[in-house]
Amino acid sequence: MTGFAAPGRGQDYQASRHDAERDSKTAETHRSNIMLKLKLHSIAELVLYAVRNEIVHVQLPAVLRFPNPGMAERTLPLQGVN
Repeated sequence: MTGFAAPGRGQDYQASRHDAERDSKTAETHRSNIMLKLKLHSIAELVLYAVRNEIVHVQLPAVLRFPNPGMAERTLPLQGVN
């Protein structure tokens, strides 16, 4: 049995799975090397570093909704967000 063909690539299932595992390991290795060089000890620290140094941008919602039993939802604008 040759396995199932991967969509659009002509590979069997085993080869496709192997590629995904290799790609995942490569990403983990890069992340680990970055954390060592920056002296970060957790993924949370890595994410904070990326946000603080504007490597990634976090967009906040314009309003927060707080459900209150027995009442209709209220919307409260976020302070400092236009």
